[in-house]
Amino acid sequence: MKKLITSVFLTMFTLVAFSQNNFFTPTNYRGAIDSDSTKDWTKGWTNWDPNNTIYSDVTDTISGGDITSNTTWTKNKVYLLNDGYVYVTNNATLTIEAGTVIRGTGKGTLIICRGAKLIARGTLSEPIVFTSNNGAGLRAPGNWGGLVFTGKGIHNLPQGDTAAAEGGIAKPVVGSGLIDGRHGGTDDNDSSGVLTYVRVEFAGIPLSTASNSEINGITFYSVGRKTLVDNVQVSYSGDDSYEWFGGAVNCKHLIAYAGIDDDFDSDNGYKGLVQFGIGLRIPQNADQSSSNGFESDNDASGSSNLPRTSAVFSNITMVGPYFTGQTVTPNTNFGRGAHIRRNSALSIVNSIFQGYPVAGLIIDSRKTNVGFQNGTAVFKNNVIAGIPLGYAGRLATNSDTLALTTS
Repeated sequence: MKKLITSVFLTMFTLVAFSQNNFFTPTNYRGAIDSDSTKDWTKGWTNWDPNNTIYSDVTDTISGGDITSNTTWTKNKVYLLNDGYVYVTNNATLTIEAGTVIRGTGKGTLIICRGAKLIARGTLSEPIVFTSNNGAGLRAPGNWGGLVFTGKGIHNLPQGDTAAAEGGIAKPVVGSGLIDGRHGGTDDNDSSGVLTYVRVEFAGIPLSTASNSEINGITFYSVGRKTLVDNVQVSYSGDDSYEWFGGAVNCKHLIAYAGIDDDFDSDNGYKGLVQFGIGLRIPQNADQSSSNGFESDNDASGSSNLPRTSAVFSNITMVGPYFTGQTVTPNTNFGRGAHIRRNSALSIVNSIFQGYPVAGLIIDSRKTNVGFQNGTAVFKNNVIAGIPLGYAGRLATNSDTLALTTS
């Protein structure tokens, strides 16, 4: 069995990934973590009880505004993003030292604009932490905004390089004729910096359910693949934990823990590569829009705009709210392990889905299904288990039957 899995893995990625410097690490297992406990990449820097963690008091308050020159935040201080949008702009670089704590409140949000960079290079022993300004035991999803990256990569929105990030983030740059908070361009090799050994806790604000305007735990708008994203944990997000709008940024070792809405959401032509990810739910936290592990659209209308959303996710462990020994009845708003819809061509391989009530996988609409029939999209070498309603996988209403059995 191990030989078979390895063979298919290598065959597939010969086709889709070798042109990008062999991003994927060959494995002989499904899911995010090797059974060899010495290779557990989550140890040492993650936090599974952030609500009760005691963080130092704030020393420096940042109440919105622009960072227009190279700036360093140091670990001997604790910074507060105080209910305002903070823009790193004018091609500036914000460097955050390993071990630094940044607290947030209200709409406090850090926005990395096109041309600017965030260098947040934590370490295994000293991760960088973005968290709530509330005290221990008093924190909740949506206590503050989150991290937003706006890059120069390619998306499929008709606005081109004038596309605006959600959440009312776009604003004129005084005296320049430019607008910060816009994203897009022609450079999928753009860099927005480094994000490694970083935790983001209690962020994510759904600003308007009517217009689907939100700030997620971390949002990548048209971010290029020269951005380094590795070993990142988003916990208790008030909206999606991670969302990608276009671009080609590659990511490894991502954790989405106890979020309210989706764990991994992809839209508008996102075509990056992601390997080793964990989506882990608690029974209480779900959103009225239906909370899924994966949610993926080509765009909001399901058009054929190019580039098509075609990211590849490998070695993901997606754990829903149903599990042996649970003591809390799961929120009825939980949905599917993966909801691939609106003409998306997202691929998921070598992964594990378990404990989602509605289905492990839903391929939504005939148009989306065409991609899986012709090989544009792939769902392969995955395990689906523990689905209470018995649907390992299915097509949405009025679509052809999808033959997946429970396991």
